[in-house]
Amino acid sequence: MKTKLIFFLHLLPVFLFVGCDSNGSSGPKNPISVLVVGDSQSSGGSYAGVPPWPSLLKAEEPEWNVINQAVRGETSAGGRARIGPALRRHQPDVIVIMYGANDAIQGRSEENFRQNISGMVAEAKAAGSRVVLVDIMPFFGSRAIFNGRVNRLNNHLNEIASREKVQLARVSREFRSAESGNLFPDGLHPNLDATRIIYVTIRERINSAASGL
Repeated sequence: MKTKLIFFLHLLPVFLFVGCDSNGSSGPKNPISVLVVGDSQSSGGSYAGVPPWPSLLKAEEPEWNVINQAVRGETSAGGRARIGPALRRHQPDVIVIMYGANDAIQGRSEENFRQNISGMVAEAKAAGSRVVLVDIMPFFGSRAIFNGRVNRLNNHLNEIASREKVQLARVSREFRSAESGNLFPDGLHPNLDATRIIYVTIRERINSAASGL
């Protein structure tokens, strides 16, 4: 009897972890559809053998319908132009919006970025989709010169998420140390270890957004 009790106590944290995310949300009750829009940090293809994080989500949650519509090199303006048709076609329960890296690199207007993200959130909510915004990860190496812009765009994302009461996956917090540069070989795109960290962080926010579905 004592052996069985010890075995159960060892398994209990596993059961609790599977059933809840870090905020105690039980996640969706039914299979859901998840639409991802964004740039190369979501579309993948930067390194051989490194799948994009939506592919890890699809593998971990095979009953979910994960639709990856991220486009390499796209800015928030491109996402704003595409989101309406994508919402009408796929009618997702949850949409993950992950833009900003190219806006920062290309020096796009912060006000336009704010308007584009706000517009995408408004369209998604009007279509009945729950929204997960993803903030922008820091750049490393020669690209670190753009981090001032990254920080300012992240401030806009924080403000929009708070105002619109939508989920915000703060992936930037996971890569603050100097050693994090080793996870981004070209200074911008994540390797497999970083991709796994990104996936786990975003998956928690998807579970929170989809709670009760």
